[in-house]
Amino acid sequence: MSRRDVTSEANSSDPQIYALLYTLNAYDKSPFNGGEHYQESDLDENLEQDQQKFDYKTTVTIKDKTWHVGLTNSEKNNSAQLTFYYLENTGSFSDSILVGSLVFPLDSDANDAKEKIESNVAYLKNILEQVTHKVEAQ
Repeated sequence: MSRRDVTSEANSSDPQIYALLYTLNAYDKSPFNGGEHYQESDLDENLEQDQQKFDYKTTVTIKDKTWHVGLTNSEKNNSAQLTFYYLENTGSFSDSILVGSLVFPLDSDANDAKEKIESNVAYLKNILEQVTHKVEAQ
């Protein structure tokens, strides 16, 4: 059973870099049936239920919003996944947990691999900022 509400996938100009954007419910069940809005302390558990287990976690500020960030290294696939996630708390029944991930190779023959990853992270952060502010403007 998928818990994801909306999913969007994108490939960059580098076919080894992959982005995934989706939302998860911000309520434990329908708010019309007495569902409770998740708290910041529930985020890690929610992401683990969505198969996101992080080796490293921190927070970053994108514009005026504090996003949680998790990094997962997969030696098996020789790749890493950088995931940004944010709990909307506008008081609306349509609040979601916004999730944006970037999957990229750990080693690359390209001399500009670091630059490509940084560029794609910046692009993903820009999209997340736009999505966050668009949702709050509605």
